[in-house]
Amino acid sequence: MILQNQKSTWYDQLKLALFDTDGLEIMKKAIVWYGIKNQLNKCKEECIELSTAIENYNEPAPGYIHRSNTKAVADEIADVFITAIQATKIIGVDAVIERINFKLSRLDDRIEGQITVKNERIQ
Repeated sequence: MILQNQKSTWYDQLKLALFDTDGLEIMKKAIVWYGIKNQLNKCKEECIELSTAIENYNEPAPGYIHRSNTKAVADEIADVFITAIQATKIIGVDAVIERINFKLSRLDDRIEGQITVKNERIQ
């Protein structure tokens, strides 16, 4: 665990929160207790709720306080992370990691391509 006086990056903090041994055990226990199908459906449900929370964050309804929208989005992100980790265990870590690597590489290529096009326009 990172000590409070030690500098940490946002991803160090996230990694500690998501991949804490106790937290991972709770996630595995939920898969066993509730079942594979239920936890995959829970992940789907949480993704939908995150989508709605982001929509409200970007364009709050009258009377919403921006800060409360931030909490709602944070709550749903947490739920999606937790259920996505459970889904990863269910689907298979190797398969998910392979797709993460592919998609990150594709995203990087896309960004680099856009940077190149923008730089060519400037010159």
